[in-house]
Amino acid sequence: MRDRQGGRSSTMCASAGSTSFSSISPTPRRRRWPARALPRTATSTRRRVRDEIETLGELADRLASIEGNRHVVLLTSGFDTALLHGGGPAQTIGRGPLFGPNASMSRPARQSSTLGMSDPGALRAMKEMYAHFTRAGVFLDCIDIEGLRPSVSSSADSEGLSMLARDTGGQVVLNRNNLGEAMQTLADMQRVVYVLGFHVTDSGKRDNTIQVKLRGVDGVKVTYRPSYSSSIPTTSTTDGLRIADILENDIPQTGVTTSIVARGKTIDVEVPARELIALGRPANAEAEVMLYVYSGRSIVAFKDKRISIDAARADATKPVHVVETFDLPPGRYVAKVLLRVDGTEALGFARAPMNIE
Repeated sequence: MRDRQGGRSSTMCASAGSTSFSSISPTPRRRRWPARALPRTATSTRRRVRDEIETLGELADRLASIEGNRHVVLLTSGFDTALLHGGGPAQTIGRGPLFGPNASMSRPARQSSTLGMSDPGALRAMKEMYAHFTRAGVFLDCIDIEGLRPSVSSSADSEGLSMLARDTGGQVVLNRNNLGEAMQTLADMQRVVYVLGFHVTDSGKRDNTIQVKLRGVDGVKVTYRPSYSSSIPTTSTTDGLRIADILENDIPQTGVTTSIVARGKTIDVEVPARELIALGRPANAEAEVMLYVYSGRSIVAFKDKRISIDAARADATKPVHVVETFDLPPGRYVAKVLLRVDGTEALGFARAPMNIE
């Protein structure tokens, strides 16, 4: 997230488990200008930092519907927090040449803090990002990819990592030259996780604070999210992460009753017409039927079909069938169907073994 010569981007890893990182998703690309055409000012740098913070919040919303203990791992060299709050690091050691009239050794080792312009927009974006992670139940962890930092002043940028992760309940790994070891350290930190359940009275607030204390335990550090939310963000039925989670983990869906039968190379999907008409528009019901054939964990065949029902003429007592044939060699497969009703949040899912001899 830091803007240096040549530019530097951040990488996010989305994890659905406490000890493994299941996928890697780079920060969405925005329009990139040639280095000479883009002035490197504090304003442009603040804008980049703010954009990255907003992107993190959007990613948390997308992970809300995914089951499991979800973590976003941000790999970055950090950013100067003074760009947000305007205050420079209070205790820093200056960098520069060691000898000569302008050498840093000739100056006082400790420099006083500096005060610059703050960015209310970025601070507001940071607060909103915390809220997104709280409502989605997702943690943000940060790994400093700068490696071992040679001075306190260079460590100032790592303060941004702590600022990002702190209120999401996430953790930060600093001063590591080996990225693999840093990832393993983070996984080890999260090897033991407790889920706390509690009943609360309605506070009338969407976001609320929480404090966790341990009694009679010494030498133990507890990391937790300092807030909880009474609302959960909704994820679109077209979101790729949600669809992948349903298909890969066979997560049941209750939006619309869906069944599937495989006979040799032919797949027959059945859906009650009554449900589609009730969920659809007054005039007609439209739905998308996505058919997948798996061999192990790999998709070997896919077909996308449409269902259209004229509510005035259709017989609601009869089911709708979608029959498709797949040209596949002999083998043992698994057929899966994901059905999506247009204009609604309703999803249907079913799976069945598919044996071709």
